[in-house]
Formats: sequence, structure tokens, C-alpha cells
Amino acid sequence: MAYHAGGKTQTAPAQRLQDFVNNKLSPALPGVSYQPGITSAPLHELLPPEIGKRLQLGFIEFEKKMRGYLSNDAVIVGVESRTSSPIRIPRNNNTLQHRK
Repeated sequence: MAYHAGGKTQTAPAQRLQDFVNNKLSPALPGVSYQPGITSAPLHELLPPEIGKRLQLGFIEFEKKMRGYLSNDAVIVGVESRTSSPIRIPRNNNTLQHRK
């Protein structure tokens, strides 16, 4: 099933970090600086399982090194991807290094 968090508003899907790690939908989100805003979404379900689980484990490990990182105030915002870039880097076909 497709999930469209923002619809036509360009709001970004987001989740409180603790909720993401605990596989729970965030009932409410704090304000963020992203101007179109954020919408609560189950990022733990939207990401491929192998990626979501590794992120969860990584956040738990990072909390051990930096106490307070994994808090209810921390928010993760959905991933943005691009399929193309306006920048072209000419490369040597053999060495793959930048051609000047």
C-alpha cells in the first residue's frame, strides 16, 4: 500500500526518534524548521526492513555513546532522493578520474 504523507502540501513524513526505534506511530510531533511542515508517518514501516532495522540499531548504539540523543524531542524526517542531478562530472573512461 502506498503512503503519501504530504499529499500536495509538500509536508515531509516524520517520526519521533524514540517512536521510530520502538516501531510506534508518533501521535504528535514538535515544531521543526522545515517550512512546509511535517506529518506523522510510520517511517519504521515505510523504509525497507533491512535499512529501517539497521537505523534503529544504530540509533540505540549512538545513545550509548551520547546520552540523551535518543529522546522524545528528536525527530527524524523522511528520506529525500533524486534520480538525476544538474551537475555533470566528465570522467576518464579508464581511470574514472575527473577530466579537466
